[in-house]
Amino acid sequence: MKTLQWILIALFLILLVSVSHFVYTRITFYQSYDMKLDDVLAFTEKASFTVGEPIELKIHSKDDCFGQLFKIDDSLTLILDSINFEKFNQSNNYNPIVGFAWRTNLVINSDSLNSGYYYFKVFKKNNPNNFYCHPIIISPKKAKSISIIASTNTWQAYNNYGGKSNYVDNVSPLYFQKIIPFFPKLKPITYCSNQRPYSFMINETGYLDENRSKLFCQSGKITEIDTFGNHNNPILSYDTIPNYIQHFMGEQYLVKFLEEKSISYGVYSDIDFAYNADIYNSDLIIFHMHSEYWSQEMIGKLQTYCSNGGHVVFASGNNIYREVEFYEKGIKVYDEIDPNLTRSMIGTYYSDVTYPKSSSFKVDLNDHWVFEGCNLIYGDTIFTEGSGWETDKIGNNSNGFQVLATGLNSVGPAQMVIKEFNTGGWIFNASSMTFTQSIYKKDSSTCFKVLLNLIEDATTNGPN
Repeated sequence: MKTLQWILIALFLILLVSVSHFVYTRITFYQSYDMKLDDVLAFTEKASFTVGEPIELKIHSKDDCFGQLFKIDDSLTLILDSINFEKFNQSNNYNPIVGFAWRTNLVINSDSLNSGYYYFKVFKKNNPNNFYCHPIIISPKKAKSISIIASTNTWQAYNNYGGKSNYVDNVSPLYFQKIIPFFPKLKPITYCSNQRPYSFMINETGYLDENRSKLFCQSGKITEIDTFGNHNNPILSYDTIPNYIQHFMGEQYLVKFLEEKSISYGVYSDIDFAYNADIYNSDLIIFHMHSEYWSQEMIGKLQTYCSNGGHVVFASGNNIYREVEFYEKGIKVYDEIDPNLTRSMIGTYYSDVTYPKSSSFKVDLNDHWVFEGCNLIYGDTIFTEGSGWETDKIGNNSNGFQVLATGLNSVGPAQMVIKEFNTGGWIFNASSMTFTQSIYKKDSSTCFKVLLNLIEDATTNGPN
């Protein structure tokens, strides 16, 4: 009998310690901690800077380092060179909410810069292979006819530098991560601070490499690696996208096209779209690559713009999927957005059911003006490998949207859709993350013509 009592007491104590530790972990979830920093790092105070606004960089280097500023256009343009730094150790204390409290130690004048995608590269003088590249968005003082919205919210949601992102938690105990899904009301809010470097930009190479995406965007027969040896049951949820391709580096192909065609454009961050009213003056707004994380302000902005005759292109997949809220140092991530709301706005909604190979689109409405001059017939294929990675589909509340083309994926294809409004505007949605990756594939002339048709119609019949 006494043995049983001791066993019960021991079990009670174990339970008490476990519950206490769980509660302690929940309470201290946002506590600061020290971490080991990489040799060279950098970040900016904000997601974007307006032309003429000083670019404040916070640079960490364990040894003397060297910096360069590049612009991504039809190639890579070196803007600033020979920026030398002496060793400068920043604080290694990180807080999940506010990020790093680093000092600004470089200011770049942006008076002579054009709006676009830039990155600052910093590397060790004694080891050039050890480097970091930080994305910088430069927005125009006045909205241009075409505005591109970079998916900066998504970049931060995937950024796990500091140990945490919306997908990764290398800090909390494993048991805590396993238990917390069963108690959703106890789940801490996910903060994604913008006061930190991007984990997927450390030592990353291959900028503007047209062939790079082929490694991760292959069509063909199902193979052993696709099915784990069982050819009768292909994987239905398949994500082969490296982080560096699906974020900043993946947004280079559309920019390359616009630059080669001498088409003027401005680039903005997600938070710019939420709060910068001047963007309403654009004839065309393009959401780029992986526009997944949206705030209520962004949703309201899109609805208002469209109701006033605006033109929108979603050159992206996994669109308007998860809700965020902006705060001073970044974004808070909440639950998934109602599929009915998303489909009513842009026609399709993401599901993770996708055949494990990227496929071309099959044309459904060959006589639509989007395909004018392409000499297409029903069933022709376009945008080689343009339906893949993460695809969106029509469903309840896709009212008024026409399906222009459908991916040839055996399961879960993207559906390219358009809706034209009585106000004269429209929304075109490619519904796929590989859409812009496919611009320079073998049918590039057709891809170019489709994009030019959209641009010409929007800029000729803009809301102003």
